[in-house]
Amino acid sequence: MKIRISQRVAIAVPPPPPLVAFIVMTVAGVYALASPWPTATIAAVIAGSLAWSKWIAHRLPGARTSARKLTQLTHLEPQEPDPSWWQAACQKIQARHPGAEVVLRLTCTADGHDALCRGPAAVGVAGERFTVMMCRHAIPDPNIMIYAMGHEVAHVTGGRWTALWAAGIAAPVVGPLIGFIVAPATDSLTVALTTAYLLYVATFWAIEIACDLTAQQQLGRPAAVRYWATEIRSGRARPLKAKMIRILTHVVVGSHPPDWMRLAAAWVAPAR
Repeated sequence: MKIRISQRVAIAVPPPPPLVAFIVMTVAGVYALASPWPTATIAAVIAGSLAWSKWIAHRLPGARTSARKLTQLTHLEPQEPDPSWWQAACQKIQARHPGAEVVLRLTCTADGHDALCRGPAAVGVAGERFTVMMCRHAIPDPNIMIYAMGHEVAHVTGGRWTALWAAGIAAPVVGPLIGFIVAPATDSLTVALTTAYLLYVATFWAIEIACDLTAQQQLGRPAAVRYWATEIRSGRARPLKAKMIRILTHVVVGSHPPDWMRLAAAWVAPAR
């Protein structure tokens, strides 16, 4: 029941905007102050920001392609996984949600990754049905996959789920207000943009690391350290083009901390 209530609320609010959109909202707030009708203009900017996050951004070609891939993936036939690790993985979900139905969708082939690949693990929730999407190439290490699942499940349950949709409400409003209030108070656009950047990063990086630590509490530090060490090694082995795309994604989206920071958090958090 709690899952359904959370989803209804989440569907009604916009998802969090990427970092670049948040910065643009801040700049719009600065220019709203200089308009002849600042109050009406900032209200219009906030309304536009909400509309962008809730509707417009998801109708862009890239977003539509991503949504289409996800739809294709969820309609694939469920796979029968190796019970030696899948049973333990399901127990991690059902420990938080007794009675949850968990199904597996595998992406990619032995020859390489395909267009449906969503990384090592991703979890979609519909009611009490959890669809776990995994890359075949990541499955050989069960502990790594269970840790990845633990992180994704933490995103869609409990306080982390609440924090994420609350950020979706706040970000389109807070972004313009930072420009509208901070820039004139400090007489500096740089300070306003720095404030927006730091607030965005602190909020979303904290949510990501909180989900990491939730999975770590369930599985222990070794699984978390092994996962992020593996991610760092695979990142170094990527071709230059893939590395540049990854860096650009981090800069534009900005919602995920770098892997080395997440590894450091795993070491610093209390051991289990």
